[in-house]
Amino acid sequence: IDELCFSGKVLLMDDDEMIRMVGEELLGSFGFEVVSAAEGESAVRLFRQEIESGGAFKFVVLDLTIKGGAGGLETFQKMKKIDPGIKGIVSSGYSHDPVMSNFMDYGFSAVLKKPYNFDELKELVSRISSV
Repeated sequence: IDELCFSGKVLLMDDDEMIRMVGEELLGSFGFEVVSAAEGESAVRLFRQEIESGGAFKFVVLDLTIKGGAGGLETFQKMKKIDPGIKGIVSSGYSHDPVMSNFMDYGFSAVLKKPYNFDELKELVSRISSV
C-alpha cells in the first residue's frame, strides 16, 4: 500500500455528527489537520478566521444540504468571496442534485458521494491536492 501523506488544513462541513467524525478520521489519517463545522455560518466564520490569521485551507468539503442552515453551495460562494482560489469538494447523499452532477459549473473542484469511501476519498484528495 502506498501511503499518501498530505499536510495542511482542510475544512469539513456536515450537519451529521457521525459523518463529520468519519470525515475527520479519514482526512486525518491522510495527514491533514481537520477543522469541522455543523453548518454554513460557522464554516464561513472558521474559514474567514483562518485567512485573516494568515493561514489557508488546502480545500473544503461541504455538505450540499444542511437542515435549517446554509448548505454547501451558498457556503462555498461566500468562501470564494474571501479566497477566490479555494478548492471545494461538494458532498451529498443525493447524487441526483444538479450541483452534484454539474459540480464544475458551480465552481467546485470535485464531488464526494456519501457515505464516504476510504479509497474514493484518497483518490479524490490526491487528485485535487496535486492541481
